[in-house]
Amino acid sequence: MPLDLTWTTDPADLTRVARVRLQTYRHAENGFAQMLATTNTEHASGECEFLLATDGTNDIGTTTAWSFNMHSRRAVFPCQGVAWVGTIKTARRRGDEGVATRLMHATLARAREREFVVTALMPFRASFYQHFGYGLAERRTDWTIPISLLPRGKSDGFTFATPADHADIHAAREQQARTGQCDLTRSNARWNLFHTNDEPNGFTVVHRAGGTVRGWMWLKHFHKDGRDVLHVADASWESPDALRRQLEFLSTLRDQYASVLMSLPTDLPLTRLLSEPQVPHRLVNHPVAEPRVYTRMQVRILDHARFLSGLHWPAEVTGHATIAVRECEGTESKFRLDVDAGHATVSASTREPDVSCPDHVWASVVTGDLSATSARHWGLLHATDAATRLLDALSEGPTPFSNEYF
Repeated sequence: MPLDLTWTTDPADLTRVARVRLQTYRHAENGFAQMLATTNTEHASGECEFLLATDGTNDIGTTTAWSFNMHSRRAVFPCQGVAWVGTIKTARRRGDEGVATRLMHATLARAREREFVVTALMPFRASFYQHFGYGLAERRTDWTIPISLLPRGKSDGFTFATPADHADIHAAREQQARTGQCDLTRSNARWNLFHTNDEPNGFTVVHRAGGTVRGWMWLKHFHKDGRDVLHVADASWESPDALRRQLEFLSTLRDQYASVLMSLPTDLPLTRLLSEPQVPHRLVNHPVAEPRVYTRMQVRILDHARFLSGLHWPAEVTGHATIAVRECEGTESKFRLDVDAGHATVSASTREPDVSCPDHVWASVVTGDLSATSARHWGLLHATDAATRLLDALSEGPTPFSNEYF
């Protein structure tokens, strides 16, 4: 099927993009005004571009590509964020290669053209994007916590945020991103969109101690099973103690809300901070916290040399390995990795590989979502003992977790 693929940032094309999104994702025509408003808001950020697929007569597919910076092991890399990949309902599975597949090939080509080191997305179905080299790189837990279980405390130091607090809020989020894994920097443009369009749908509280912002929370409200739930929709905290103080503040709202919903990295031992530390193995009559564990973001490494050499490796780790990554395009990326004194160098190699795996597994290993030992144990990666120990260093530290959604 002939298909014309065109990248655009022209405001005149936004109605076309919104129309394709509507016919792909929504269920009724009356959602168009909202879809157009969303598309206009994204365009106003100045940080994304839109791909339109046309079959000669009609627009039948689209993709949105964001420009982000991703933090990984105290390094920062230019990252393409992929969103709104879709084909309208009347144009799916028309031929041997689907419209979405061709959109993704073009989107990856665009990422390489713009010299992104990493590309990331938050998929509707991870198995589809594995075909394009994307591996899972984020595990999250949504906790529903009865307020009665939260550590008790006081509300001193917490105030409603005002525009005068915005700079401190931004700095707190940036600091958390720098010390995290696979988190994305929120640009000034995206912050402006948040303060203008999203923040009024809830309220933001700031925690100060000693004149310094220790953390903040954007709080929203919803009903579930006839009860009021407080949703921590966004937050930052500078330390474990600052997170505990946030939990103590939330406990002071127990007369107004029955429970709190918040998303946390899977390696954060939340239940240890609660008055009931168990997630029960059977039905119980007392209040308990309920977790929902899930995966969200997928990434693909586009430039192995820039990524590996940019990371800050543990200072005590020393070693080398020849690595072969089987790329989804049918090629193989083979290189030698040398690690010493906290830094790595990458060079071309023709030696027999010490490590071999497909690109989507490699992405999970190098972002720390999956240890090399676990990947090898389950047959996802083939490696020597020494190479496995070397790559295991990448799974040390915080679990991959992104505060940004796109």
